Amino acid sequence: MSFGKNISQWAKETREKTETITEAIFTEICTRIVERTPIGDKSIWGSIPSGRNVQNYKPNYRPGTLVNSWYAGIGEPPANLEPREYNVTGQASFQSIQNISKNAPGNVAYFVNPTPYANRAEHVGWVATTGRISQLPYKMVGLTVNEFKQIVNIVTNEYR
Repeated sequence: MSFGKNISQWAKETREKTETITEAIFTEICTRIVERTPIGDKSIWGSIPSGRNVQNYKPNYRPGTLVNSWYAGIGEPPANLEPREYNVTGQASFQSIQNISKNAPGNVAYFVNPTPYANRAEHVGWVATTGRISQLPYKMVGLTVNEFKQIVNIVTNEYR
């Protein structure tokens, strides 16, 4: 094999390995976010708390809406999104990751949740009217962002 062919083969293998690692990093990041997404406990807040706006209360809420409403997109954020049907396993979110993960290398990838209370679950949480904390902020995205370097190191080491 000539020197040029050796270099070409090395470049091809390096590109393929880089794409595999990038795909695995994207998958791991998104998976951690879904796994950290809280599943509401309706028994804690199943009635309208005093002093709360009745119009903002969702008596038809089903635990698992937030965790099942993550959408992955490539090149731009997915458009025209609606919260998905509830599913405490996050099945649709995991499927969304799987559907686009092969396209992540070399592209800008997005992972978004259109649920109106996703930002509150991430940053604020909820407090029961009795003063007992019912659901703390989860920081599902924030914690994962803080672990980015660790994720890259773990995944890269798996492919050495």
